[in-house]
Amino acid sequence: MNEWALWHPYPKTGEADLYYRGLANDLYQFMNRIPVFHELFTSDQLLRSVAIGITMWFEDVISDTHIWETFTRYSMMRTGCFLPYTQLGENYYPDEINAEDVRFLLWYYAKQIHPDKQLSMEDEILTTLATHIGNMLENEYETAPENPQMQACFSPDKKIDTVDDYLDLLHWFHHCNFIYLFRDNLFDQAIAHLDFNNLDPDDETVYEHLSFNFMLNGLYEFIELTAPLWLSQVMRDHPRYEDLKDVALLPISYYEVVTIDDDVITLRDLYHGHKELNVSWETSFVEIPYGEGDRVGGSLMKFGEFYYQTDNFTILEKDAPLPPLPEI
Repeated sequence: MNEWALWHPYPKTGEADLYYRGLANDLYQFMNRIPVFHELFTSDQLLRSVAIGITMWFEDVISDTHIWETFTRYSMMRTGCFLPYTQLGENYYPDEINAEDVRFLLWYYAKQIHPDKQLSMEDEILTTLATHIGNMLENEYETAPENPQMQACFSPDKKIDTVDDYLDLLHWFHHCNFIYLFRDNLFDQAIAHLDFNNLDPDDETVYEHLSFNFMLNGLYEFIELTAPLWLSQVMRDHPRYEDLKDVALLPISYYEVVTIDDDVITLRDLYHGHKELNVSWETSFVEIPYGEGDRVGGSLMKFGEFYYQTDNFTILEKDAPLPPLPEI
């Protein structure tokens, strides 16, 4: 299971990673012997990814990193049940290892791969398989180690001094979250119904813009938590919690550049109330090729007291009428 390290937000594996990598391999070996798993996950790589996803869920529960706990808490608030649209027995305990949790993950992984496949969450075979995996993990529960490197990623001491610090963590959380195991499939399903207004969704620039937008605003079926909100609730004890909680992606708009100084660019929104926004220079992935008095178009995200460009702005002709705003 050399892929284990690729799913974690730190460069060097530790002792806990060696344990969980071995456990993921044991789960893979178990699933590989059962034909039903091959029907649901039709390649060896998919099956290996599922083994990693279930193990990362177990790692989260053991390490109290609260990714799963936040999801189930919000599900309870939204649906009255710890797992969406699921009947839970009297022996379900939200802070422990439950076969119902394993069953939900297996079902949701299968839905990510086969969105049109009719598969009940109450399926008897799925329930039996989840019970077997739950028993395997229950046997490990008392001896499984906490992962201090994962705990450090979400601790109050986690360094989030800049917007890039935040985006690095959010990118991992959105792209390597064990619930979004096949995120690319979820994303493609989510944008399939959009009207692209003559834009090509296969164009790399359009796709990257949509992907970034979904990282900040996207809701995936059955989850109903944006990645920024989910991450902020995982990090409720962080000193920048209020900033994390209030992250927002503004709608695409057109702006007049009012002033540019060493630290901040002041933009006047020409579409949404003509309010002025202070935009920080502190972004590593955009260029600033415009000057005072120029009119530009693009999107901004709010983090802390400043706004930040999410991509390079389009510079408009000075005297031309403002074009209609894009709808995506």
